[in-house]
Amino acid sequence: MLLMKAVKFMPDANFTAAFFSIFFSIIVISMTNLANQLFSYMVDYIANFHQENNAANLNRQPIKAFVTQQGLLKRGAAVIWFLGSALMLYGVWAEKMK
Repeated sequence: MLLMKAVKFMPDANFTAAFFSIFFSIIVISMTNLANQLFSYMVDYIANFHQENNAANLNRQPIKAFVTQQGLLKRGAAVIWFLGSALMLYGVWAEKMK
């Protein structure tokens, strides 16, 4: 926006609304992707910790379920992140659809 002011470009309300919607959409997608990657890393880290340092209790619940179902846990979290980002993107773009 500062660059637009520097070149004396005065955008109308539609351009400003679209610009901020695109900008916030990129932020929402980036942050949900980052959150998903961090969650995946945490699941791997916790599972590796238990496999290396808690081998005696790997056959007990809930550790057994956690270690054996890592993929399902990651996919479930990815679905939750996707639905959350879809809701946020709907909030960003719903006003522009009117």
